[in-house]
Amino acid sequence: MNDFLKVLVDILSQPAILVALIALIGLIAQRKKLSDTLKGTTKTFVGFLVISAGAGILSASLAPFGRCLRRLFM
Repeated sequence: MNDFLKVLVDILSQPAILVALIALIGLIAQRKKLSDTLKGTTKTFVGFLVISAGAGILSASLAPFGRCLRRLFM
């Protein structure tokens, strides 16, 4: 039982899953159809993953400029 709770906490601590869960609860509260609820939850999950990946790529590509500017002004 303790291992199950640890795994559950690990899964729910992932930001994309947490945001998708919030979207799922919201869609259920709005009494949307099952198909709309599944589509909305899936789109939220995938969209969050895409935005996270894009932010990581952007951050990695701008890191050399940050190092260059730091050397320039120090």
